[in-house]
Amino acid sequence: MPPLPLKERFPPIMACCGLCQYETNKLVRIQSVRLGSLKWSLNAVILLVICLMMLWNRKYQQFDLVVSSVTTKMKGVAQIQLPGEGQLVWDSVDYSGPAQKNSFFVMTNVIVTKGQKQGKCPEVPWNGRLCVSDKDCQKGASTPQSNGTRSADRCRSLPPDRRWKMHCGAKSICSVQWPLEQRL
Repeated sequence: MPPLPLKERFPPIMACCGLCQYETNKLVRIQSVRLGSLKWSLNAVILLVICLMMLWNRKYQQFDLVVSSVTTKMKGVAQIQLPGEGQLVWDSVDYSGPAQKNSFFVMTNVIVTKGQKQGKCPEVPWNGRLCVSDKDCQKGASTPQSNGTRSADRCRSLPPDRRWKMHCGAKSICSVQWPLEQRL
């Protein structure tokens, strides 16, 4: 009697032996110019299509949009010596500007009007700022042409040499600058 195959002699062990088996493909080399040319032509066409699609869709330079924000903050004080004014001390409010979209503010020049301080002073009588009676001066009101908010409920004539032009008092930076045509 012939010996039994391994599968029949050791059935549980052979079930695990399937893990230790492997198969190989048979490699056949065909010497044909037509088939070799066809193979490399197809490979070249596939590579060309991939490259053209990358160039056409610009996948090689695709960017992601940047979402960011940059905030700068000025800190400290600056001390300057102005002829005729003496020493001035500025803080960050004096030498920085409001934040605006896509901009950066650096103060490089300043025009100082000597003797100006915040307080109550006469409004410059010019265009929309003239008054005829005390009714025209409502306390706290302002117009786009005014230098500040109205601080008094009465109509005044100041300075004395311009009595023919009446105006309301204003809470603003005093003394207000007179327009060039009225300074003459």
